[in-house]
Amino acid sequence: MVDVISQPPSPTERETTRLASKSWRERASWALFLAGLSNQSHELECCSDPSRAWQQLVCTLDAAHYAQPIVPSCKLAYCPMCASARSAELKQQYSHIVRDALNASPNEYELRHITLTTPYEITHSQINKLAETIWGRAVYCLETLWGVRQRHWEMFDFGVLGGWEFGGKGNKLHIHLLVLCPWIDALRLSECWEEATNGICKITKVKKVRGIEDGVSEVTKYATKLTELSPTLVPILHKVLSGKRRIRAYGAFSGKLETVTSEPFVCPCCGSDLVILPLLNLRLGNNFAEVEVVNPAKSSKDAPRPPPEYIEGRFFDYPDTLKRQFHND
Repeated sequence: MVDVISQPPSPTERETTRLASKSWRERASWALFLAGLSNQSHELECCSDPSRAWQQLVCTLDAAHYAQPIVPSCKLAYCPMCASARSAELKQQYSHIVRDALNASPNEYELRHITLTTPYEITHSQINKLAETIWGRAVYCLETLWGVRQRHWEMFDFGVLGGWEFGGKGNKLHIHLLVLCPWIDALRLSECWEEATNGICKITKVKKVRGIEDGVSEVTKYATKLTELSPTLVPILHKVLSGKRRIRAYGAFSGKLETVTSEPFVCPCCGSDLVILPLLNLRLGNNFAEVEVVNPAKSSKDAPRPPPEYIEGRFFDYPDTLKRQFHND
């Protein structure tokens, strides 16, 4: 029994990205290996490698018309190929939800893009904890701005779609929000963000969204510009992203995601359906011939751990630069 595929991958675009990011992925893979993440290191290095394909797309009428191997995917959030594919998928899914919510909203409601910044770089000692608490601070900021609790946003047709990332000078943590609501006072928003973060974060940006897909794309893009990130920081990014929901939706945008269906993909030569079949010419290097990777490096559990820093405040701490200034004074 074979499966008919409805939406095939884009081999040309994925292969182009794989070749362009080869050098970066090799260095990032080595950094992961040295950090004790041997499985992730192996998966990142081998992602989308055609020599490891064990299935192929074949024309049901004649295999000579169309035959394309299906390359494996590592599904890592910091993989340039997989992150780009996941971002495109989320953009397609959320665009439908945002469009329906906008059509059903009052006339005075508009889509706006809000950026909430923080002074914390990816190398901050408490960045893992800060990435967990930033969502609560962003929700509190909007609750204070609108005077409405988050559980009642859908009742007022307020919609919020957000995602945090590392960007700008120093790869600082910030959050992008696509908001459906009436007019927003930028000065009042900055005051609410400063209050929500115990006076640590003050800079916010608000701009009107010109197109739904552009607004959704800005929110659902990957965690950072991966190939511009130093490969030595990839293990830190792995720990920050592991087990966290980076993209969240509230209010009118919190509908259940549905898989966007498309027309069945057919053979470009004869118009027949394409089916997924196993590759018969299995060779050394594919998924069935992998050799287990053993990490001879010392386990991170045995390594000495520095004492935890004291965190002032409930949610946010002063940046390391301010700490040094205070100690010098």
